[in-house]
Amino acid sequence: MKKMNRLLLCLLLSLLAMQCKEEKPEEEVNQLDLLPAATQSGRYTFGCLVNGKAWVPRTTTDMGAFYQGGLLQISAKAYNKPGEQNMALVLYNPPEEDTSYDLTKYSDQVAEYISRGIDVKRCVYEKDSTLSGSLTITHFDAQNYIVSGKFEFTTVADGCDTVRVTDGRFDLPYTP
Repeated sequence: MKKMNRLLLCLLLSLLAMQCKEEKPEEEVNQLDLLPAATQSGRYTFGCLVNGKAWVPRTTTDMGAFYQGGLLQISAKAYNKPGEQNMALVLYNPPEEDTSYDLTKYSDQVAEYISRGIDVKRCVYEKDSTLSGSLTITHFDAQNYIVSGKFEFTTVADGCDTVRVTDGRFDLPYTP
């Protein structure tokens, strides 16, 4: 009987030891969950995925919008590894709510991206480098100076990686 109890005890301890050693893989973070919600009330938000990784400015001073003389510019910067990246979206005609603008069709609709840092090659993706993309104004409030929207674009630059910006959204007060 003692032999049977020892055998059962050893078997039980072995099973417990195996269970303790088994590590569960960490759940992968859903990058979309790291982006701000798509709102329309001037909450100072800006975010997108750049090549599948969340790209979000750290503070409200890292993003902005202005609309003057028929020019709407939305811009932001983020500090991600390996350096700083800047992004700008520009429309040279009055924005219309619920309107999507093709960022490759006309020279007055622009998407730009710049990547730079210490010991990092500077990559400048200008309007002529944009392969595809769109900017949709989802809300434009001329009384309260708020502009909201969504965007996506793909751009290239000589000697640099292709940049794919997806799931972009912004909700910003603008300077008139």
